[in-house]
Amino acid sequence: VRRVAAHLGCADRYRMAAVCRNWRTAVRHPDVWAVTDLRSCRNKNIDVLVEALCTTPWLSHLTDLNLEFVSSVQDVHVEEIVSRFGARLSRLNLNGCQKVSDTGLAAVAKLCGQRLSHLGIYWNLKLTEKGIEALAGSCPNLVHLNLSGCKGLNDRSLALIGKGCKRLELLDITRCVKLSDDGLVHITGSCLDLQVLNLYAISTFTDRSLGSIGRLKHLRVLDMCGMHLLTDEGLQMIAEGGE
Repeated sequence: VRRVAAHLGCADRYRMAAVCRNWRTAVRHPDVWAVTDLRSCRNKNIDVLVEALCTTPWLSHLTDLNLEFVSSVQDVHVEEIVSRFGARLSRLNLNGCQKVSDTGLAAVAKLCGQRLSHLGIYWNLKLTEKGIEALAGSCPNLVHLNLSGCKGLNDRSLALIGKGCKRLELLDITRCVKLSDDGLVHITGSCLDLQVLNLYAISTFTDRSLGSIGRLKHLRVLDMCGMHLLTDEGLQMIAEGGE
């Protein structure tokens, strides 16, 4: 029962718990809730939801929390969540949580720190280099970072990521329209473990930075759709290892 429940969403877990006493005991085991997906709760009162999340005893082993498009989440809720679970949390999905700002991200960085390996915060217009500075300064073990649509980020943001998050294997900066060659070369020069790099719809990159992608020897997936300044010379540089 525990193994099945661990693969279900919250609503289905509670339905299982209502079957009988033995199932309720199994579903309430902390290991079942190590991975918790709250996307189905996006229309719930956020204050009630976060209070329940932080006070439920069988959530004590939570390591992976998905709040994608729970759009009412604000900085104060993020701070409460990481204050409760930061000692264990390694994966956090805040994609589409547009009310979260640099303040919330700084709390994540401070309280999750080196444990954090996966973070998604795409489609966030409040995020700036200030939040990235906190993240890069405290979370050196990030391997997965989704910043797609975070249009407030600039070249210094990428410089900070390159300096502090050298273990990245996936970076998505789709539609981060303030970036230029100067920012991308910080990534290609420092994050040499990258396997997936998404640069969709950033029309400002030229051969100078795109050619340097060839340095990324582990790269498996590269999205350069919309790179209208890329030439044959740039493609050749990528193929030849950025030389």
